[in-house]
Amino acid sequence: MSGNISGVKARIQQIQPKAYYHHCRAHVLNLVVATSCKALPEIRNLFDSVSHLTWFLDGSAKRMAIVSRYLSGDDTDKLVISGNNDDEPMLSDTLIEKARKKHSIQKLCETRWTARANTLSSLIAKYKSITQSLQDILDESSASDARIKASAHLRMLQSSQFIVALVVTQHILSFTRPLTQVLQKTDCDIIKAY
Repeated sequence: MSGNISGVKARIQQIQPKAYYHHCRAHVLNLVVATSCKALPEIRNLFDSVSHLTWFLDGSAKRMAIVSRYLSGDDTDKLVISGNNDDEPMLSDTLIEKARKKHSIQKLCETRWTARANTLSSLIAKYKSITQSLQDILDESSASDARIKASAHLRMLQSSQFIVALVVTQHILSFTRPLTQVLQKTDCDIIKAY
């Protein structure tokens, strides 16, 4: 880490004050992706909405119980079905298939963009389960705040702008995920990284 007080950068510069610090290639890729996504209002809004949704679903024991009723099944309720006719599956389809087998929706991580691809894949893979959960929260909740938020999240999930942003962003992030993983390996050679 590059902390000025006790990070690796500070420790190395105590020993060698002229040592030059630069981010690892995985972090640089992460910064580029983050900056690019924040520059596009549709994608920025997508991540804000997904963050609010995942925190809302995980925010109470009652809501978590409702969500787990639907996520525990192994139904094929994907938002999209691949139109890929090639023998080789697309990266985005592979992530969606992995997410379909899980019984939870991963919260959106602010710093790890590979985790964001996983969260978006979960939303696509479990789209019907999430919308049904929100409808049940809307119908069953006694708290007006929870009903209002469930209704807003449901409308958001059903909007075409959100759906297009979700599918396109997940597809693009599925390509950066393997590259980030390769750049983070301990045996990654600096020459190969550049």
